Amino acid sequence: MFILLLNSELCITQELGIPFVSSYTRDEYGHGTQNWDVVQSPDGKIFFANNEGLMEFDGSSFNSYPQPNRTILRSLLIQDNNIYAGGQNEFGVYHLDRETKWRYTSLKDKIPASHQNFEDVWTIVSQNDKIFFNASDKIFILNGKNCRVLDQNFYKFLGKAGNTIFVQDRDGTLYQLQDDVTIILKGSEFLHNTEIRDVLYIQGEYLIATYKNGLFKYDGKSIQKWQNEGESYFADQYINALDLLHNGNIVIGTGFNGIVIIDPKGKFKYKISKNDGLPSDRINCTFVDKHKNLWVGLENGLAMIQTNSPFSRILPGGNIEEAGYDVAITEDKLYFGTNNGLFYLNRTNLIDNEFKLVKNSNGQVYGIDIIDEQIFLSHHEGGFIVNDDIATRFYDQTGVWSFNKSTDDTELILSGTYDGISVFNKNSFELQYQIPGLNVSSRFIEQDNNDSYWMSHPYLGIYRIRTPFSSTSRKIEILDEVYGLPSKLQNHIFKINDVLLLCTKNGIYSWDENTNKYIFNDAWNDQLDPSVKVRRLFEGQNNDIWFITEKEVGVIKIEENGLKRELNKQVFPRLKKLMNDGWEKIIPYD
Repeated sequence: MFILLLNSELCITQELGIPFVSSYTRDEYGHGTQNWDVVQSPDGKIFFANNEGLMEFDGSSFNSYPQPNRTILRSLLIQDNNIYAGGQNEFGVYHLDRETKWRYTSLKDKIPASHQNFEDVWTIVSQNDKIFFNASDKIFILNGKNCRVLDQNFYKFLGKAGNTIFVQDRDGTLYQLQDDVTIILKGSEFLHNTEIRDVLYIQGEYLIATYKNGLFKYDGKSIQKWQNEGESYFADQYINALDLLHNGNIVIGTGFNGIVIIDPKGKFKYKISKNDGLPSDRINCTFVDKHKNLWVGLENGLAMIQTNSPFSRILPGGNIEEAGYDVAITEDKLYFGTNNGLFYLNRTNLIDNEFKLVKNSNGQVYGIDIIDEQIFLSHHEGGFIVNDDIATRFYDQTGVWSFNKSTDDTELILSGTYDGISVFNKNSFELQYQIPGLNVSSRFIEQDNNDSYWMSHPYLGIYRIRTPFSSTSRKIEILDEVYGLPSKLQNHIFKINDVLLLCTKNGIYSWDENTNKYIFNDAWNDQLDPSVKVRRLFEGQNNDIWFITEKEVGVIKIEENGLKRELNKQVFPRLKKLMNDGWEKIIPYD
């Protein structure tokens, strides 16, 4: 899996990846399988209309409050700190008692006995001081202590958008409910033989979702079919719910194809389904909470989609368990190295997220390096060059970690492998030689400013290779504890702002040419706790430095303020547990 971090401006125009999904199955929340409605109380708690009654989530645990008749709860509405609830042949209200437990009071006895036999209450909405309950073919209107019945034996939908309440009859005609009177909408004959499932007010118009006939728009004068890019994802998958995200994008909850997101102009943004972490593809309801995240009630479980997070995830192979290793960015493509091969995405059409496998790249990818516009692929099966969508192997020895450009000899490149360092001709890709005397795994390689290459080994220490391209002056040294290295173990070397930094288990060190020893780097250790191992350092944009330690992931922002230089550290706690331990990588992306 790959993770994309967006800044606050980019969050609104997200075009790559999908939000993270936190899923909850019945085994995790301990109550009914199906969830039919979602609401949020003023104190931030989330409530679900569940098969086993009212289900409460306080952020850490779930509690259930069943209906007296132990039937399925279908609909909810929170108003004045009360939770109005509709079930099967039942509707009423939950109040908090002195023990802060929710207690249910039925409102069924407020309607005449002749109307007390009804089906499921699917929708509850409010307008001014009135509460409206839709029970399949009847509407109950609660006004204070009184409750009256609209009984024309034809109501199959009731919904609210903006401050307008709509109802639909059995023929499909759409009405507006004003002062408890139904007023037919002009052009509603366009909806005959449709089944409306939800209505949304957006940009001065009403968006109408039908179960099998797609989306329609009502502008106050006429109703027209709305053509949009999302139709191919729900044309035959039905629609059950609509919602509006904080950035203006429209949420479409489908019957069999998960969540589809489009923008107000109908442009497809992304889709989230069971393959992306939802427990089920059948969406029963949606709800955007106060933190601007999207809750989804499902046929089998529920989920919270982090639509307000600056992070999105990318699954090139479509497998949620897929591990990411490297990314390369070219003028027209994004390449993603995974444990299942090299995938690419055309930058000219990021929105479709149509990842394709580069031919001949199946298997474990370790790295992608671009040297003078040529893409080199490091792979368990050897070394490859990549042209567009085809990988061609030029080195068939098992295990290549990376390719490094030489600034000493522009015709040569170095490659760290399972067995040392190999040198290739950059143009013909032919193996020139393997550096003799270095027969150990050489994954981390950096070049200094004195014609030397440094290689860090996880348990053998640090190697320095002087003039590696000269057979007469080449020299390999092991710079261990004698040179001030705290230990041979757990060392990683990185080049940051043209300076080599050695990350040890006791802090960050630099090499001092004057004393020919490692020295404790005070400036870096002031920023990153030396008692916590730094695993990776990466150069970012605007001189920012990204870091990964044993405990956290973050960035050190360097800000020049006149003669004063300020360093500000920002940490992203969520990222740490998502990292591919030992293979973390952060790549700037514009």
